[in-house]
Amino acid sequence: MVERVIVHRLTGWNAVKSRVEQLGLNLTDDEVKDATAKIKELADVRTQSMDDVDSLLRIYHSGIQSGELAVGQKEALDRLLQQHHETSRERQLLGDVAVAA
Repeated sequence: MVERVIVHRLTGWNAVKSRVEQLGLNLTDDEVKDATAKIKELADVRTQSMDDVDSLLRIYHSGIQSGELAVGQKEALDRLLQQHHETSRERQLLGDVAVAA
């Protein structure tokens, strides 16, 4: 049985903090709250799956660790998310080409 968890606008930062810990990511409370704000912003546009949230948290953590991101840098986070989506799209297209060949 596959458990599907849907994240929405009312998801609290404590739930996100718990997920951060489950993923083994090291984020401060302020960083978790910042990531939660982005999750809620995205949830206003469309419902977020657990995979969506996990991906965002991993990208956020990576940005913090690399120094590309700090708390409150919304534009930097948007840029990192966009880069991730473009890279994922390219990988998917390359995979589709390989399967077709």
